[in-house]
Amino acid sequence: VKNPILQGEMIQDVAQTLHIPEQSVLEWLQRFPRAGLIPSPPPPESGSPAAHHSPAEWQLLGLLIDYPAARQQIFSLLKEEYFVDLRARELYNSLHTLLSTQTNFLFASGEEIAAALSPGEISVAEGARALSQDMTRFSSHTPEQEGRALFGWLKQRALEIELTQIQRTLAEATGRSRQETLRQFQELAEELAESKAEQL
Repeated sequence: VKNPILQGEMIQDVAQTLHIPEQSVLEWLQRFPRAGLIPSPPPPESGSPAAHHSPAEWQLLGLLIDYPAARQQIFSLLKEEYFVDLRARELYNSLHTLLSTQTNFLFASGEEIAAALSPGEISVAEGARALSQDMTRFSSHTPEQEGRALFGWLKQRALEIELTQIQRTLAEATGRSRQETLRQFQELAEELAESKAEQL
């Protein structure tokens, strides 16, 4: 959108719908090119504002609601800890509940998925859907490709946060505890390196 007034109003609408700061939406717009997310941008440093309010979480949730093929490929790979925004985590958990209670969850349309959510979650889901639809509209990649890139980004961010926490524990650990913590750190570092290699 070239009109700065209209663009500002749209940013406000997205921020209000997702209950995130407008600055987070602006940071996202600056970080990702109009052509899509492939290749995936590096995750923000843990502890930074972008690490806690990433539109990538909402875009992925929107893709999973709207695109059954993306849902089929990606949903089983997700973990709750990939969502640091509490409202995004709540929506993910609700979708995960639908997976176990609705036999057609993986094949249902976006409208069917949204209708199965609780009344309080419908507007949040609609905001996520709007973000993902906007992203796919300007992307040269399929929703499945975008979803895999977003999944990889969220996974890497979660691993980096966990590595930072283990590193702090490692600094205070001694003896046998230190060896176990070091082993965990090395395993996570290898998993992170593999995840980054997959994104290339």
